Amino acid sequence: MSSRYVENIPHILATLQGQTNGDQSQQDQPVGETETIHIYPVAGGGIFLTKNPIEKESQEPPIVESDTPTRPLAQPQHRNSPRVLHCILLLFLFLLLDSAGGILNDLSTPTATITITPKIHTVSVQGSVKLGTLLNPITLSESETVSATGHGHQDATYATGTLTLYNGLFTSQFIAQGAVFTGSDGIQVATDQAVTIPANAPPVDGQATVTAHALKKGASGNIATGDITITINNGLLVRNNQFSGGQDSRDFTIVTKKDLDAPAATLQTKVTDSMTAALQQQRTPTEQLQKVPCTPTVTANHAPEEEAQTVTVTVSETCTAIAYDISTLQAKAMQLLTAQVVKTVGKGYMVYGNISVTITKATTTQKIVVLSFSTYGTWVYHINGEAIQALVSGKPRRTALQLLTHLRGVKRASISGVDSDQQLPTDLQHIHLLIVFLP
Repeated sequence: MSSRYVENIPHILATLQGQTNGDQSQQDQPVGETETIHIYPVAGGGIFLTKNPIEKESQEPPIVESDTPTRPLAQPQHRNSPRVLHCILLLFLFLLLDSAGGILNDLSTPTATITITPKIHTVSVQGSVKLGTLLNPITLSESETVSATGHGHQDATYATGTLTLYNGLFTSQFIAQGAVFTGSDGIQVATDQAVTIPANAPPVDGQATVTAHALKKGASGNIATGDITITINNGLLVRNNQFSGGQDSRDFTIVTKKDLDAPAATLQTKVTDSMTAALQQQRTPTEQLQKVPCTPTVTANHAPEEEAQTVTVTVSETCTAIAYDISTLQAKAMQLLTAQVVKTVGKGYMVYGNISVTITKATTTQKIVVLSFSTYGTWVYHINGEAIQALVSGKPRRTALQLLTHLRGVKRASISGVDSDQQLPTDLQHIHLLIVFLP
């Protein structure tokens, strides 16, 4: 048999009991006689069956120099097919029984599920660290012009001023309150009180001054100096000084506080966003920014209640920030938290999730930056699953529960899958551990 047909000489021997199937050669064989079948694997897949063993040949096939064609390999007779089938079925039966034995063993062994809730603590601490660099300050401004929305009203008012009276007579002169004098433009004014003008004392005339007001409200009463220059009583000269304060009634637009506050709030948001982006450009990829408090300045070209059609609002802000390495800060916070956990809770705990770090204050002294912060985190007791399985293996359920509930770091424990007095499996594959975290 060439090695091209048989991969390896080691093979399987199958012994079969003789049977009668109607074949003549099969009938000549005594009933109950055994027969050995040799089974060889064939290269490329499949098996070869024969009654006679195959001698082991050399690895290289013989060279045939004769022109005589090589006799083809004998094929197994179809009359042996039933015995071959029985042999294959027998092999499958052995494999099936072996697998069934393992399955039955798994089915007969109960599976215990241990549920453990470990102790959890939330720990917080405050600290400080010299960390960070003060960035260069940046100044940004934003402006916006809006329409004024206020409504103003002006009532008509009287113009007021003074009259000076000169007495050229040798006797004093009296002018009653309400005395009316008319100017060259026809504007009339009246004195506000009575006045006595002293007599003339050469070379100086007697003189007195009295307040007066225009008789008609409005701007027309704002007469210029000398508009009234008249002589009365044949020796008494009346002359006016500048009259002012007279105004006509009118409605107009004024600036309100809301006109300033609304654009100022919008501009403040723009300045803040632009400032954050500008400061971000100064940090490295591994740094975070802690903004130093800065106060914006709001200015306007018109004050509230001032008459104007529009108002321009400008918001300016000069800010800086502290750039710090976030991983360094978190490492410092973790160091403080770990020390606090060991001090207040004990060893054997590990952090659950991420810790939280909040900067509460940033101070700078001679370019040295100190960050004050608060931090907290959740810490859970570390459960060793293999140690738990080994501890309860083969123990009665009640005993196992007592052992588990008295373990350090265990808040609550339960066992399912086995009865109260039933022992837990000794096979650790049938002891499942479920850890439940309840922050």
